[in-house]
Parts: sequence; structure tokens; C-alpha cells
Amino acid sequence: GENQKNLEGVKTGDSTWVIFPDENGKESTFTVNVINIERQLLPEINGDFIKKLDPDVESETELRQKIKKQIDQSYSRRSDELFERQLSDALIEKVEIDCPPSMLEFYMNKILEDVKKKNDNVEVDEAKIRETYKPMTERNLKWYLVRKAIIQSHNLEVTKSSLKKEINQIIDHSSNKKEAEKFYKKPSNRTRIEDDLMEKKVLAVIQEFTKVKEVTVETKDIRAQQELQAKTHE
Repeated sequence: GENQKNLEGVKTGDSTWVIFPDENGKESTFTVNVINIERQLLPEINGDFIKKLDPDVESETELRQKIKKQIDQSYSRRSDELFERQLSDALIEKVEIDCPPSMLEFYMNKILEDVKKKNDNVEVDEAKIRETYKPMTERNLKWYLVRKAIIQSHNLEVTKSSLKKEINQIIDHSSNKKEAEKFYKKPSNRTRIEDDLMEKKVLAVIQEFTKVKEVTVETKDIRAQQELQAKTHE
């Protein structure tokens, strides 16, 4: 494209320009000063390189298959996370539920405190922070109330054995088992896994009463949706 043409043939010390769209799609022009030019040299794929990457594989074919499997699993998890988020968002929209003002104010104050701490208690625009974080806080509170109602009405629980099994599986797949074991000895970290397991149970209940249409999406679309959700909910 135009940017590539402007960057081709530049040397150290040269200046050129590029065009990038902002989050609203409006294009802006930026000046680029070339400080240094480096070339990336890719290593030769041979036995030594493969062993450095993964001592357990014996050939390039095996390595490629293993990497492909990891990528497939990664995008499968991402698509599941997106589906679960969209499922909970859809339910929140369908259910008429109001956030108790006292709860909303409590969590808004907590967020405000966290923002102040991150800014070393420098004076911040409290009204702007509340305006920015209120939609996300309301969404999370509504989901908390809906989730709580589903747990109670369906008598859902996470047993000690299922929690232990999940944590053991995580530790087994960890590259540093000792550190992982130490990490999950902390009650707060175990509680996080327990919450994740309960979330799966709640979403499984919702899916029983939901018509789901499976569609094929490209990886770039998954990435784009995740970036959009991060901007919307974080």
C-alpha cells in the first residue's frame, strides 16, 4: 500500500510519512524519522534448532504438527471465551434487572480508589472516571446478580474434588510445577479457579435454554472482537 511505498528505500537519517486510522476509522498522517535499520535473519530449521525449541520432538514435521495443535487450542479457547461473554451479555439484555444503587456506588468508589492508587494519589477527574467506568460496572453487577440467581435456583456447587482435579491439571501442564504448586496453595488463587469452574456451570445452564448457531469465523475476526471487548469492558 501507500505506507509500504513510502518506507521502501529509506536510509538511516531519512524522514518519511505514514497513514494510520484511529479507533473511529479516521485517518491521520504521521512523520517517521529513521533512526536505525535492522534486518531480521531467520535461523535455519535443522536438528539443533528443533531441539532448542522443544527437546521432545524429533523432526520438523512433528514440530509443525505440535505448533499447529497449540495454535488450534489457543484459538479454540479464545472463541469459547468470546462466545461465553456474548452469551452472558445477551442474557443481561433480556433480563430486566436494576443494580442496587448502594452496590453500584460501593464498586464505583472501589474503582476510583484503584485509579487514584495507580496515579500515585495525584488529583484525578472523579466525574470523568465515574462516567467512563459506570457502564462496565453496571454490566458486571447485573451479571453478578443473574449469576447468583442461577446458582441458587439450580443448586450449583463446585466440589472439593473437582477443584482439586482442575488445579492438578493446571499444575501438570505448567512449565514450572514447583512454582505452580506454590501459587495454588494460596487460598485467593484457589478461589479464582473455583469461580472459573462455577462460571462454566452457570454458562452450561444458560446454554440448555439457548438456541446456538455455529458459524465459522477467521482468526483476524476473533482478534478484532477480543480487542473490542477489551476496550468496552476493561
